[in-house]
Amino acid sequence: MALETMSNDVIAEFERIENTERLIKDPNSQRLYKVLHATRGLDTGLELFLRKKGDLPLEMKNHHLRAYISRLSNPRSGTYSKLNPHLAKAANENIVLHRNRYVHKAGKYPDNILIKQLIPDIFSFYQIVLGL
Repeated sequence: MALETMSNDVIAEFERIENTERLIKDPNSQRLYKVLHATRGLDTGLELFLRKKGDLPLEMKNHHLRAYISRLSNPRSGTYSKLNPHLAKAANENIVLHRNRYVHKAGKYPDNILIKQLIPDIFSFYQIVLGL
């Protein structure tokens, strides 16, 4: 996939967060879709960052948030700074864990309090990564 296309996909996923309430009427589904679109945007954004920095080898078998965060914590290309281990741990606990809890479990929905915390955490983490 071309890097420009991936970049546009990240923007589109993040924009879908804002459109969710207009397009989806059920509050539980709205919150679930916000988590889904935010984490899909982050997932693709981290992949894009690693590809652009030349640090996403073809033999990397695991293409998911935890694997990307792990790679950011242990860069091999030398083209960006290492992600602080405390930030990596916080991202796994505050982003990945919540994403998995709601996206992979039927009948589970995030509440408004979590959404108000999670979405800004995702954007902040992505901003930190882009600055590495």
